[in-house]
Amino acid sequence: TWPGLVRLGRATASREGTDRGGSSRPSWTPGTYVLWGNYLLEFPCGFDSDGGNGGSDDDRERRGVCQGRPRGYAHLEGSRVRLHRHGQGEHALQLCYGDDRAGSEKVLIRLRSAARRDRWIKALLAAASLTLDGLYDCDHPRADVG
Repeated sequence: TWPGLVRLGRATASREGTDRGGSSRPSWTPGTYVLWGNYLLEFPCGFDSDGGNGGSDDDRERRGVCQGRPRGYAHLEGSRVRLHRHGQGEHALQLCYGDDRAGSEKVLIRLRSAARRDRWIKALLAAASLTLDGLYDCDHPRADVG
């Protein structure tokens, strides 16, 4: 395992904006998400079954196995996360990340419950507030480069 890895679990996501055909309808893709420092990584992977040996659905999802390279990632420093009213009975959030000058990316993320959505929002906001000093010991006496 990677130090600092937080398994968020399964969600369905869609980029906001228009697609190549000019449609603004979202195209939803399921994935497994993990936080590593201030990066959100997306994997196209399944989940381990615990063989009925206990644990909630949330616990089983967080133990999901992510294999290979992530299919996508977002650098979250300075990103914005907010509750998104998607539809009746849907629990979603909106993640805005990237450089505003170059055009930030907006992603909608749907989750199975309000509790899970709220947990994601809390984790994403914490990751967005991490800075270089928070991630690394920059003031360490041996941190000088050169």
